Amino acid sequence: MKEELKVDKEKKIIEKIVNLLAKEDPELYYTDSAVICALVKEKIENKDGINHEEYLEVKGLSVKDILIRLSYHSNCC
Repeated sequence: MKEELKVDKEKKIIEKIVNLLAKEDPELYYTDSAVICALVKEKIENKDGINHEEYLEVKGLSVKDILIRLSYHSNCC
């Protein structure tokens, strides 16, 4: 089986957080991408909605890193 790339793991975790944010705020769809990425970064820093292993995968990402990962083949933003 093909090993999952780190960037793909990060994207899955970020998308999971975006889905949690969307459940919390149905208007998220209309929110600017940069704001969404800042909210994702906040969730990561607070370990909110992710387990410890997921946190370790994404803890070093900046808001810009998150924006880049969301921009590739994503339904977000």
